[in-house]
Amino acid sequence: MLRIPKRIMDQIERHVREELRVPQQERGVPQEACGILVGRDGLVTRLHRMANKDDNPHSGYFMGRREQSDVIRDAQEQGLSLLAIYHSHIASEAYPSERDRELAFYPDLYYMIISLANLKRPVVRLFTIRSGEVQEQKFRIVRNQR
Repeated sequence: MLRIPKRIMDQIERHVREELRVPQQERGVPQEACGILVGRDGLVTRLHRMANKDDNPHSGYFMGRREQSDVIRDAQEQGLSLLAIYHSHIASEAYPSERDRELAFYPDLYYMIISLANLKRPVVRLFTIRSGEVQEQKFRIVRNQR
C-alpha cells in the first residue's frame, strides 16, 4: 500500500490548483498538472513537479523524457525508487481515461489522479494500469515523515 505524508499530499493539491490559476493570457486555458512521486518501501519521500508537455495540456498530460530521466537518476543516486505518477483531471472524474491507459508505460508504478471537477472537494484516487487493465488501489495519508 502506498503511504503519502500529509505534507506531500498538500503539495500535490497546491500544484494541481496552481495550474488552474495561471493567468489566461499566459496559456489561454488551465492545464492538467503532472508529477512523479519517489520514495522507498512504499513511503513517498519526495515529489517532483513536472512540466506538462502535451499538445493539449488542458485535456491530457505528457512528461518530457529528459526531465523524467533527471528524476530517475536523482532518485537512484538517493537510493530511492519511482513509486507513482500523478496528474489532474480538470473537469472529469478521477479515473484513467483511454489516453491515460495508453500512456501507462510503467506497469510497476501507481497512477494517482486528482479530479478538480468539484473544486471544493477534489477527489484523489490511485490505480495500477497493466496492459490497459485498470485496478484501483488503496493508499494512506500518514503523519509527516522525513
